Order: sequence, then structure tokens, then C-alpha cells
Amino acid sequence: MQERDGELVDINLKVREDFYEALTEFASCLKIALQSASFFEDTSFSDADRAHYKETLKQLSSLRLLAKQDAGETISYDQYAEQVRKLLDKHVVGVEVRDPLGVYEVGKMGQKKPEEWSEEKTRNETDIIKTRVSKMIEQELRDDPYAQEAFSKLLRQAIEEAEKLFDHPLKQYLLFHEFEQQVQARKLDELPDAFSGNKHAQAYYGVFKKTLPDAFAALDSQTQDMWVKLAFSLEEMVTASVSRKLDQPSKHRSRHS
Repeated sequence: MQERDGELVDINLKVREDFYEALTEFASCLKIALQSASFFEDTSFSDADRAHYKETLKQLSSLRLLAKQDAGETISYDQYAEQVRKLLDKHVVGVEVRDPLGVYEVGKMGQKKPEEWSEEKTRNETDIIKTRVSKMIEQELRDDPYAQEAFSKLLRQAIEEAEKLFDHPLKQYLLFHEFEQQVQARKLDELPDAFSGNKHAQAYYGVFKKTLPDAFAALDSQTQDMWVKLAFSLEEMVTASVSRKLDQPSKHRSRHS
């Protein structure tokens, strides 16, 4: 960290971001390769090569975790858990529970608006949000391959668009801020609004769309409704199946009690 214009600036953020991005691309390529039979049939790659790639990914992923901890991007609270528990047991006593009259956003108290930030801080915050969105797409969208692929393409487009706005750091920040909200909501223009936050049903619909592109090429409203209903039906069946499996152990124990 260095102080510039009275503010602390992370001068190594760009280096870490490039490393995170390169590692993400490497992990994605290796994942696809390991799922491909041709990768194992290709004689130019030996078993030792494949083992080396997997071990490299493991080591670099550990390095990424250490880098994030050193940079304060992630914090491990395990070492403080026992101390906090003793502190709470000693000093905190519950008297009653009251509903709050309002919400205090403590994390935002005293903060300036993005329009009031310095150019350096604006660029720094843009880099942070871009890294956060990349990680969100990589980790939180694993259960929705279609959305993960679509947002990965949109992220690349956003980065290209942001490069054209290099002289306008605030516009760059607002671009990625809006994109982050879109990723959080899993909002894609090509998907219907019928799912209303049901990410599992939406993921099944995305699988249909990704697996059967010809069927979705000339989609009319009636056919689209059919696929939407099918996605909801599949979501209900999967939920019911999972619930039955979770109930089975307890029923088994009750019969032997």
C-alpha cells in the first residue's frame, strides 16, 4: 500500500488481478480438457503432464488464497473465534429483542459518493469490483453453465468497453457496478422473466437452451412457455427427490429405535 493524495492505494492490485484472471482461464481450460476424451487420447500429453497440470493448478490456487489473505481481500476468523466467544460470554447479556425502526448502513457511513472520489480511488474501486465480479462468475454461477458462459462473454465485452472509457474513470466504475448487479440477479436479456429469482429453474432452462440450440433458434411465445413450464417441473421433481432422500435416514432410524 502507498499513500497518494492522502489515500492508501494498493499498488499491487493490477498484478494480483492479472494473476487471478490468468489462473481462472487456466483452470477453465484444464477443466474442459479433463472432461474431453481427446485430451487423454492425445499422445502429445503424457499421464505425467496431466498430473503436473493438476498439481500446478492446486499450488497456484493455494497461492491465490495466500495472496488474497495477505492483501486483506479475504480474512480468516478462525484464530479469533475462541477469543470472541469468551468475550461474548463474559460481557454480552441479552435483555430483550426489539424490531429496528430503520437500517443503518454502517459500512457506508462517512464514505464519499463515487462522484466525489479522486481519479486514483475511482480506478482502484473499479479494479476491485471487476475482480469481485470475475470471482462471482467463476464460483457462484457454477450451478448454471449457461449463465456462467453468457456472463463470461459479457464481462469480456464490459472490459473492452471500459478500455474505450479510459479517460472517464467514473463511467468505467458505473459500468462495472451496473454489471455486478446484473450478475447478482442473474439477469440475461435472452432469458424470460418468468423465473422471478428461481435460479434452479432458470438454470434448467439454460441447460435446455445450451443443449438444444436448434430448438431455441426459432422460438415463439407458445414454445417458450412450454420450455419454461418444463424447467419449473424439473425443478419441482429434483426438489422433491432431494427431500425424499433427506427424509430416508430419519425414517430408517425411527424403524430401528
